[in-house]
Amino acid sequence: MDRFLVVHYHELGLKKGNRDFFEKRLCQNLKTTLADCGCGEVRRISGRLLVTLKPDSNVPEVLRRMTLVPGVSHFSEAWKSPLSLEAIEQNAWVLTQNREFTSFRVDTRRGDKSFPHTSVEINGRVGAYLKERCGKRVDLRNADMTCSIEVVDRAAYIYLDRFPGLGGLPASTSGKVVVLLSGGLDSPVAAWKMMKRGCTAIFVHFHSFPYTTKESQEKAKQLALLLSQYQLRARLYLVPFAEIQRQIMVETPAETRVILYRRYMMRIAEKVAWVATVLTLFLFGHLASGMLVFGGIDLFLGVLFVIALVKTPRYAA
Repeated sequence: MDRFLVVHYHELGLKKGNRDFFEKRLCQNLKTTLADCGCGEVRRISGRLLVTLKPDSNVPEVLRRMTLVPGVSHFSEAWKSPLSLEAIEQNAWVLTQNREFTSFRVDTRRGDKSFPHTSVEINGRVGAYLKERCGKRVDLRNADMTCSIEVVDRAAYIYLDRFPGLGGLPASTSGKVVVLLSGGLDSPVAAWKMMKRGCTAIFVHFHSFPYTTKESQEKAKQLALLLSQYQLRARLYLVPFAEIQRQIMVETPAETRVILYRRYMMRIAEKVAWVATVLTLFLFGHLASGMLVFGGIDLFLGVLFVIALVKTPRYAA
């Protein structure tokens, strides 16, 4: 039997006029994510996506990467069967005969209404066939094993395991957001939650080098690299903030300094948000960098932005 991934999406099913846009974007994201895993065609079928698995596909890696794709509700490694009750019964037994279980059930979803048998009829026929051969107990509520059958696109797809996805919306469907990335926990979690909503995160990290070590910069790079698994690429701006801090310390009372630090960070981040839409970067192989100087800031004539991470490798080891 041919193997496939049956992919169910999350909130996309609630979309109406623009559902096609979200489905196409998720399909493209899956193609990009699985590009080097030896998979075949990724296409849309009725209410779900279908990924073709070739004999040389790296299935464990495919399953791992699928858990990192926003917009996927759940997915399963499925086997394709001819659309006849006899073939479905036989193929379901082939998949289940080597499984260890004490109870089972059959769950059918019939998306292709041209098939004359209803879901209830398929459940009964396949369930009786399996029980006759394995002798195990049928439990419709708390079964040890569920044999799932999806009748769609003039074929039946049979699977035994269902893996959860991230849910949410596909990457790059909800615009861009700028994330002030610190070395703590709150900012990466906030970025991850926005990525699940389809946003593309652009990261900004403020550092005080050379008055401090480069440890915070390296940590920001590691966080950006980790978060880049959930979107197609990532960009990190490392902003030297030491001179601004020095001027604030010299010119302002101690009780206002933290507020002023944050105010200038927000002002700079606002500039980054604007520049992210107009800045053209020149790529040289796998590396890229760009810089831009802003004037008009009272305490500092200009701020140099160095792009430290552009088009990050999606699955670095």
